[in-house]
Amino acid sequence: MEIDAPLKPKLEMFAQMVANGGDLVEAYAEAGYSPNRQNAHRMTKRDDVKARITEIQARNAVRIGVSRETISRELEDARLLALSLDQPAAAVSASMGKAKVNGLLTEKVEHTVTALTDLLKEIDGQTRGIDAPPIIDVTPGSSAPPAASLKPPA
Repeated sequence: MEIDAPLKPKLEMFAQMVANGGDLVEAYAEAGYSPNRQNAHRMTKRDDVKARITEIQARNAVRIGVSRETISRELEDARLLALSLDQPAAAVSASMGKAKVNGLLTEKVEHTVTALTDLLKEIDGQTRGIDAPPIIDVTPGSSAPPAASLKPPA
């Protein structure tokens, strides 16, 4: 897929909304897709969409004069002010902001049983015909067999 090619209208709308700070699921739905957190997240991993989001964010940053350095300076100023006012929590918050802006921290990703089950089902669908143990539905409330009945093939 050629990254320099213009995005299709739905993808462009999604990229614009995400690049401008929109919620992933809302951006996905506004672009004309059925609301789905996993698909919205997956969309941001596409090379063409990721490149467009980065391009839009870079243009916005240049337009308003924001860079990693300017944000880091502002956060350092805020940290020093917080320390001078004896507000350690605000100082820690500014320090954490500096770390995040400079790529030293990453966001925690929440994994759910539903997402894991969907992934396992997808993998199971891709491996049909391969001699492998069955995928067990671990969704709460499922009628999964007791562990004792799950014996490896002889």
